[in-house]
Amino acid sequence: MAGLSVSVILFLAIFDEFYTPFNMKIFVVYAILVVFISITASAQPLVSPQKEITLDYIQQHYSDTSYTNKTMDSTFLWQIRGVMLYYPKLAHTHIKFRLKDTPIPLTARPRVWAIFQRPKHRQYLITISTKTSPRFEPLLLKNLSFNAQVGVIGHEMSHIADFQQRRGLYFIKLAFMHISKKYMDNFENKTDRRCIQHGLGYQLLSWSKEVREKLKIAQWRGIKGDEKDTRERYMSPESIMKWINY
Repeated sequence: MAGLSVSVILFLAIFDEFYTPFNMKIFVVYAILVVFISITASAQPLVSPQKEITLDYIQQHYSDTSYTNKTMDSTFLWQIRGVMLYYPKLAHTHIKFRLKDTPIPLTARPRVWAIFQRPKHRQYLITISTKTSPRFEPLLLKNLSFNAQVGVIGHEMSHIADFQQRRGLYFIKLAFMHISKKYMDNFENKTDRRCIQHGLGYQLLSWSKEVREKLKIAQWRGIKGDEKDTRERYMSPESIMKWINY
């Protein structure tokens, strides 16, 4: 809100200096623009896109006072904090990060009752797998590079950023639409795109490359996906670069 405070002070100074009944309309329009620009600026990422996000970089930019309502284990503390720099709108959203033995390396979802609540009251759960089948063991968060870890967590945060814009009925529809391969292809592809737009394109690129190199596959369609299916669900490195350069 620092940007808003400075803008308000500037507005009051100009108002005091030049106010007359004749130019009142001008000042009203200016006031509206000040508020709009300040709110828009506050929603922008606090940092710029980086090809390589490191622990030092995060420690230089992260502030504990800027983020609340996050519950997390210390294992991936700084990777999560690095992602939060690029999602300022989620600064005070209730999110719990938990470690659990589960087949899927990483998932994000709202708490059951959250779908009936207003976005500001919702709680979300991001599950980080600690154990899966031998085939997908290389994809566990603990086995990825730091940059790729930030990228895949950024993907999950993009889900939450999207969920925050949705109403309860959407989540019911989404639960049923999981049976549609075409719908889920589009759903996950859009989530990758959202991650890139938030400034984590190069980190998503690192994750995309590592998945394909570790599993020796052309397309990654998730744990339950058919590895022979050539349709793109999660963006390929080539697609990610196109969107980074878009």
